[in-house]
Amino acid sequence: TQVPGWSIVAHKFSGAFGGCSAWTEQPGGFQLHLGNTGTEWRLATTFNPADRISGSIEVDGQRWTTSFLSNGEMLVSPLTGPLVDAAAAGHQMRLFLGGNVLTFSMAGSRGAINAVFDCLRQPW
Repeated sequence: TQVPGWSIVAHKFSGAFGGCSAWTEQPGGFQLHLGNTGTEWRLATTFNPADRISGSIEVDGQRWTTSFLSNGEMLVSPLTGPLVDAAAAGHQMRLFLGGNVLTFSMAGSRGAINAVFDCLRQPW
């Protein structure tokens, strides 16, 4: 599935369905992934300087404190329901990762999140 500015993918791990995600690449080459395992939402970015970083996620000026953990390829953080709603309605997301800040346009994010829900309903 394609949503303008976003790619939607289904994930398999060891042959089993592992959820769906929407991702976008921003200037500078960093990717932002919004994924759902079927039970929980996660945010990931390809910025990966450490195993664990305390930081925050900000959408249109509203900020949530979180921890980002490395999965070996990306930094990953859980997303709460209010943060998923903010991401769907938001215009800009900023990730505060230690002393680094990554800024992402959220154009098309509502369609991307809806496409993840559609992906999760498929008979995988």
